[in-house]
Amino acid sequence: MTDAEYLFRQSIREKKTAARGARAKVSGSKSKQCRLPSDNLTAAQLKRRNGPVLTYNVTKCLSYDEFKRLPDDLQLEYIRAVSRVYEVPMGAIAEAMGCAKSTMCRITQRLKYDPVRGRGYPEPGNKWFDFTAGKLTIDGTPVKTAPTSPAEEDTPAADVLPPPAEVYPTSGAFKFTGTLLELDHYLRKCLPVNLAYDFTVCFAQPSCERVETSQTG
Repeated sequence: MTDAEYLFRQSIREKKTAARGARAKVSGSKSKQCRLPSDNLTAAQLKRRNGPVLTYNVTKCLSYDEFKRLPDDLQLEYIRAVSRVYEVPMGAIAEAMGCAKSTMCRITQRLKYDPVRGRGYPEPGNKWFDFTAGKLTIDGTPVKTAPTSPAEEDTPAADVLPPPAEVYPTSGAFKFTGTLLELDHYLRKCLPVNLAYDFTVCFAQPSCERVETSQTG
């Protein structure tokens, strides 16, 4: 038996011994559930774990109040993108946001952003003014508007709608008590005078008590 064969058999023998000892060893729990520390938290504690959801829109020209609400990383990304796409200095960005140039200088120092100094920026053109007017996004593309539905496209505008059709009764029945002049006035008011109708007239005088008076001479 060579030394290599002896070492190989000795290693197998040790592994078998360890396996026989581990078979009879009691380990783990009889329960089939795996619980985590978070399972013991109350409803109030679970609610406090989730912070408020904040949504930022950095694709448009922001005002100074909107810019202040951004985290530092988004503020830095916003300034970099506007300066790179529209090729405007920090003073133009400060004017578009509605803050002073000194305020923008302090912002760039706090964010550790070093703009290119001494660079000859061109005069702001129509592209920059369209961005400040809300017509372009931060990357220079036009702002997408919500498409109109087919129902809205087929509906004519309010000022071109046709006038409503004349409404008049076609048939009916009613009971009227009054004089002949009042009946004529009522019919002329309710029915159009340029249409022909079939009338069935039934009339009767209202019942009234006769009062007899006697004269003495």
